[in-house]
Amino acid sequence: MNRLFLIDSNPTEGAVLKHLLSNRADIDFIGQAYNGKQGIKMIKELKPQIVFLEISKNTKRNNLKLIPLIKSISDDIFIVAISMYYEFIMIQTAFNYGAYTYLMKPMNIEELFLLLNKFSHKIKSNSIETCSFDQLNPYIKYEFIIEKIKYSPSEEIDKTINEIYYDVFNSSENTIEHLIKQCKILANLLLEHSDDKNNDQSNHHDVLVILTNSFKSKLNHLYSKSEIFKHLSNFINDCNHIFNNEVHNLGIERITRAKTLVKQWIETEKNVTLEIIAQEMYLSPYYLSRMFKKIEGVTFIDYVLNCRIEKAKVQLLTTNETIELIAIGCGYNEPNSFRRMFRKKTGVSPSEYRLTRI
Repeated sequence: MNRLFLIDSNPTEGAVLKHLLSNRADIDFIGQAYNGKQGIKMIKELKPQIVFLEISKNTKRNNLKLIPLIKSISDDIFIVAISMYYEFIMIQTAFNYGAYTYLMKPMNIEELFLLLNKFSHKIKSNSIETCSFDQLNPYIKYEFIIEKIKYSPSEEIDKTINEIYYDVFNSSENTIEHLIKQCKILANLLLEHSDDKNNDQSNHHDVLVILTNSFKSKLNHLYSKSEIFKHLSNFINDCNHIFNNEVHNLGIERITRAKTLVKQWIETEKNVTLEIIAQEMYLSPYYLSRMFKKIEGVTFIDYVLNCRIEKAKVQLLTTNETIELIAIGCGYNEPNSFRRMFRKKTGVSPSEYRLTRI
């Protein structure tokens, strides 16, 4: 069951929310704090997945600065800013700090339940994607690594994989540094193997050099075996594409992944840039930008703009949110900038487009 926590100075708000959630099997109201200090302490103890946070024009109760503090406890927490006041700057600040969305008080029950349904789906999806590394059988994990390398590895490569296997499943915490070292050795061996297998495919070799350098660089910023294992698996998967002369397929796969990330970031109302997506994919911004334009036929920036406008079009036709709130939710800090871009892309203003739903 997903845990919901409330920070609000009014005890009645907690009682009402608890009553509304009493018949839901997917959401458990786990408590209320009446001030920020108490709220942070209880969030650390209760570990909620959803936090409803009161914000106000009252400087003593605006709680806006609690948002980054909550996100520092866990970036996976969904924060909903709630307030009796509609003030653009206040709401904009909440979004900039990391709030997922904003609700006016008193909350509309239908709107509240739709939002909670969305959270339940996202939390369930995230738990499937982030299944604990330690829950997997060690033999299965080892076979997974071996299965990834289908191009008849040399004896030296096989030996290095066995050392990585030992490091991954050894309980000692002192093996992380050695594990990273072995992963880098494996990357170099695969690069040498590429020279022997694809010596007439200089373009393939160039791509592998880029991937290898990105892989080795990212290893220096990973601190858990599960992260390293995931990174290694992705790298070996990319190598397979190259060894099987599937560089074009590799590009399509990576751009598909990039497009998925862009849509996820826009959906969660986060600011998205080429640098952020490149970092998520362990690629250089230049390489991602060039590959994106080559495969999609449009620049990365244009694709992001198109995604934002498409999201805005859906919200204009399906919600009663103001143009200002929709602009913020689609990544625009200035509503006027949003209006200009919307007209440029669609030929009509947001207000005119909204009229088409009638």
